[in-house]
Amino acid sequence: MSPLESELEFEDLLADIGDYGKYQKRLIWYFLVPSAVLLPWFCLNILFIVLTPDHWCNVPELASSNLSIAAQRSIIAPESNSSCFRYDLNYTEVLINERWHLNNDTPLVSCDRGWKYDDEHFDETAATKDRPQTSVLPGGLCDDWNIL
Repeated sequence: MSPLESELEFEDLLADIGDYGKYQKRLIWYFLVPSAVLLPWFCLNILFIVLTPDHWCNVPELASSNLSIAAQRSIIAPESNSSCFRYDLNYTEVLINERWHLNNDTPLVSCDRGWKYDDEHFDETAATKDRPQTSVLPGGLCDDWNIL
């Protein structure tokens, strides 16, 4: 069978079925429309799954204070290690004495009370779910790799 004959047979078949008939409409409604609705989710869900927002150690004493987030973060840890470690301080005394400026030689400890996350862009991602302290993200990663 030559390519011309098969092309004619297809044209004949298309003429019998119709250019835009019941089959083509079903194809669009049952295949293309659902995929057009679901495809953006499959492409963008990586943002919700992988994104680890900016985070810092949770210090309940400071969280209940009226300090701004920036002021709390400056009291919790140095800027270079703010997501893995916090100052080893009694934060209740820091609030009572209003001792906001800390020395660079203040000892650091790992985040032992979890983390606070920046929720400016997303309220919750997979990384912000409550996890046990032995979790890999984000604190366990800092401990395992000895970042400090």
